[in-house]
Amino acid sequence: MADERDMRDGGNVVEMTERQGREGVEATQPGVIGPEEFDLQAKPMAARIATLTKRVGRLGRLPRHVDEWDVFSATKVADEVAAVVDELSQEVGRFGDVVRSTRLAATDADEARWASEFEQALSLAEVPFAGRYPQYDVFPFYVKVDLKGGAAVINNRTGHVLRPAALAKLVRAEWEKVHRAAFNDQQFLKALYALYDVLPKNLTRGVALRRAHELLTVRIGTAAYPLRQFAFDLYRLRRTNMTADGRRLVLNPSRDKKGVSVPDGHGGTDLLGTYEVVRA
Repeated sequence: MADERDMRDGGNVVEMTERQGREGVEATQPGVIGPEEFDLQAKPMAARIATLTKRVGRLGRLPRHVDEWDVFSATKVADEVAAVVDELSQEVGRFGDVVRSTRLAATDADEARWASEFEQALSLAEVPFAGRYPQYDVFPFYVKVDLKGGAAVINNRTGHVLRPAALAKLVRAEWEKVHRAAFNDQQFLKALYALYDVLPKNLTRGVALRRAHELLTVRIGTAAYPLRQFAFDLYRLRRTNMTADGRRLVLNPSRDKKGVSVPDGHGGTDLLGTYEVVRA
């Protein structure tokens, strides 16, 4: 029994040791620097490089010293800066090694920690969002993050700011920009009215919103006016009284999954299917 138990315990120890070894390798991959270590090493280096760069700026005094035949001052500046340049070159070399060795997602734990911090930062910035890493829905645009690739796409524009709080600040700025953009609700209403007047209607439900979107993009194409932008215009339209020229637009919920998803303004989403135009 003892031998059998020893063999079983020994197998468990071997398995545990192998697992710990794999985890250790993942966490401490030789030559790879994770996000926390990056801050510890890169921040003081960057500050030192900035200081040395300012000192190199003293070379700007040389033309004046030459014009004034101030050989003493010119020699002093040249000697001081030469020493600084040597130090700066070494510091930049070390900094480059650190940057090239850095992986913001060195482990799965790094990705999970980043996602948690980013989502908290979005909430603190009062940015409404849905979804989880690597893609977030910040209506009407998406935020896609690739930590391993070192990039983040906000509303189809690629950037490389990845510190959670800093990226959340950029997302907030884009969200405000989009939501504050000018919107001519009367023009949009009249375009929908015009389609309603010429399109065949469902006997009880009016005109399909997806059909209306298709016709609105005949000339410009769906790439220029995607369904998601149409949904955003509907969202903004719902925040008005939806009335023009003595008529009012009525939006109906979808009876199937072929509608248009539009936020209700209270944290939820409505699936809208058709619209009607009635007397105001």
